[in-house]
Order: sequence, then C-alpha cells, then structure tokens
Amino acid sequence: MLGRRATILSFDLDYPALYYPADSGSLAGQRRFVRATRVRLFALFAAALGGAWSWRAGSFDLFGLLGFVAFAIALGAATYLQATDPARSWYEARTASESIKTLTWRYIVGGDPFPLSLPETAAEKLLRARLAAVIDPDKLPAPSPSAPTKQITDRMRSVRASSFEDRRAAYRDGRIEDQRGWYARKAVANERLKQTFTWVAIALELAGFVGAAFKAFGQVDVDLLGVFSAAAAGLAAWTQARSYADNQRAYSRNAYELGLIADELDGVSKADWPRFVDEAENAISTEHTQWRAAKGLGAPRQRNAASAPES
Repeated sequence: MLGRRATILSFDLDYPALYYPADSGSLAGQRRFVRATRVRLFALFAAALGGAWSWRAGSFDLFGLLGFVAFAIALGAATYLQATDPARSWYEARTASESIKTLTWRYIVGGDPFPLSLPETAAEKLLRARLAAVIDPDKLPAPSPSAPTKQITDRMRSVRASSFEDRRAAYRDGRIEDQRGWYARKAVANERLKQTFTWVAIALELAGFVGAAFKAFGQVDVDLLGVFSAAAAGLAAWTQARSYADNQRAYSRNAYELGLIADELDGVSKADWPRFVDEAENAISTEHTQWRAAKGLGAPRQRNAASAPES
C-alpha cells in the first residue's frame, strides 16, 4: 500500500506520504475486525450445534467436544477483539486518511484555507502543519525504510499552479464525481446486503419455529430451536457490526448531495471558488463525521492544531 498511486477516474494524484500508512492501517484494522468477528460468530453457532446433538464414540461425546472447541475459539476471538481493539485502529486510521484527502484537495484546487491569494510558502507551511495535526504516529503502522516522505508532491504543485478551468475540471472529475460514484455504489451494495440478511434472518426464525413444533410433538429429539436461535442471533450481531441499514442511508444521502454539488460546480466563479470548495469538502466530511459518531468516537481530535499563518 505504501507508495500506491491513487487513480481517480481519468485523474491521477499522488497524495502526501502520510496518506499511505493511514490508508493501509485503516484497511488492515478493518480486515482484522471483520475476520475476528466472523470467526467468533461462526464458533458460537458451532457451539450451539454441539449442544443440540449427542454422538458418542467410546467415552467421548463428539458433539460435546465440538461445543467445547468452538467455545474455546469464540473465547479466543473475543479476547483478541478486546485486547487489540482492531475496530478502533480502523476508525482512527480512516479518520487520518480522510482528513489528509480533504486537506490535499483543498490545497491543490485552491479552496479554503489554501486560496491562491495565500503566498505559496505560507500555503505549504499551513498544509504541512494541518497534516501533522491530524496524524497520531502512535496509531499508524511502523514506517517502511523505503516509504515516501514527500508531503507536497510535484503533481500536487502542478495542479495548484494550473488554470482555474483546469483546477475546476480536476475537482469535478477527481473528487466530486469520484466520491459521488463511490457513495452510490456503496449505497446499492449495502441495500442489497441489508435485504439479503433480513430475508435470511426471517428464514432462520421460521426454521426455528418449525423445529420447536417438531420437538414439542415428539417428532425429533434435537434442539433445533436452540440451533436456529443461535444462528439468527449471530446473524443479527453480524448485521449490527456491519451497519448495513445505517450505511445505506448515509451513502445515499451523500451521493444525492454530491450530485447537487456537481450540478452547481461549473457555474461557480473564480471569486467564489475557495468558499465553494470549503462547502463541498464539508459535505463530503458529513458521512465520515456521522460514521465516527455512530462508532462512539465523536469528532476527530486535532493534535496540536499547528498554527501556521492563514493569510
């Protein structure tokens, strides 16, 4: 992930060096959280299966052994989640990467607080200070010796030095349309997953009802009610952890808002441009701010908010 080139539609951009460890840290934290949660829920379901049946082989009850091993795995996964807290690593790293992206775009297209009226040395000093303020080195992966170190790349300077029309086109294609498309795709995907898991949950509850009826009337000796109840509970826990419904609403709202911004963009004058970019970036940040709040983290903390001059 370090040194990766960010490709956005037809627009290529090298982000500041700090972006790449933050981005890779976010993806790594998300993967660890999802995998450990999945292992824990599957293990709990396996434990429910072990408690529902009995199959003896000599002095051992094989299903009892399954339940024992499965509970041990579930306990290990829960301990891992509690001890390492990969979810917080994911949230904090995503905060850093998203903050770096918005600062980068504000700078390269001349939006507030980096208007082109600001002397270039002052603008670069302010950008470096703002980048340092959103990064907590203690929460990032260890840097690679070959990792890039440039915070303001030649490509960033090149876009900033281009004409107003070119910067506006770059912002439309590389930021607004890219984000709008991303939110729209994520909204569709989360809606599909929400519907799928809802129907699966209903099917499990129906199966549990039928299993309970069979046991009540002596048709089976197996605790199917417990098995299907455990499966439905695990599915509910997974759906809650992934927040499909909340994500779908947030992504849809942002996609529509960015569509309105894209429609307005070509009519923005050069004088109004810094303010327009500021408002557009605030709109993009809305989803992330709400996402953090939903995860119980509140607003991102500015570390040492770097007092470089703004004018």
